[in-house]
Amino acid sequence: MYEKLIERIEALEEKINNPPPLLMNYSDASNYIGINQFWLKFLIDHNLIKLTFLPGFKKPRIYKKNLDDFVEDLQLNKNQYIDIFLKANKLFIKRYSKFQD
Repeated sequence: MYEKLIERIEALEEKINNPPPLLMNYSDASNYIGINQFWLKFLIDHNLIKLTFLPGFKKPRIYKKNLDDFVEDLQLNKNQYIDIFLKANKLFIKRYSKFQD
């Protein structure tokens, strides 16, 4: 059941371990890490991951240091990784299931 997720995590490890040194906006961060903006925002909004944004920008921007902090939160063993995504999925289902009949 988790094989596909584990494969994805393994494929992202190299990118996650080597973030670019430039300032990145929210979109670039989500594209680079390989999580779409919806899921990145969802995980942040539900306190499943932490990411510090700089104030005063239309699009939030993050420093490499903050991307590294984000990466550190995600730099977990595979079971913890899976747990984060399962929690996010559970919250997503709980939040949006009322719209489906």
